[in-house]
Formats: sequence, structure tokens, C-alpha cells
Amino acid sequence: MRKFFGKNITPSCYYCVYSKKCEDIISCEKGLMPMTSSSRRCNKYKYSPFKRVPEEQAKMPNFSAEDFKL
Repeated sequence: MRKFFGKNITPSCYYCVYSKKCEDIISCEKGLMPMTSSSRRCNKYKYSPFKRVPEEQAKMPNFSAEDFKL
């Protein structure tokens, strides 16, 4: 299965199908986990691309015609 947003995503409990975010804590069937918890120790981890928010891309500056004159 092809992962959205690239292949170099660090596994996190936040991205799991079974997790739910409650303020600064993630709850799942395994219990309560901190937001920085890694899913490497969980055998039920299933990646959900819809829970991941990609980084915002840099905005292009506004150029005028004078910026391109020699």
C-alpha cells in the first residue's frame, strides 16, 4: 500500500486509526499515551493518512515588474 505524504513518516500513536486525541493526551485501546508516543511498541498500530496534517508550504513573495528589470 502506498503511503500518502511520502514514505519517511515517523510512526506515531497520533496517526493510528484506533487513537483519539484528548487535549495533550491520546487515548486508545492500550490506554492513555502522550502526544509524542511512538507506535513501534504497539502491534495494533494501523496508519491513517487522514489524521496526518502536512506541513504548510512556504508562500511565494509578491513580485512586481520592477523586480525583474536590469
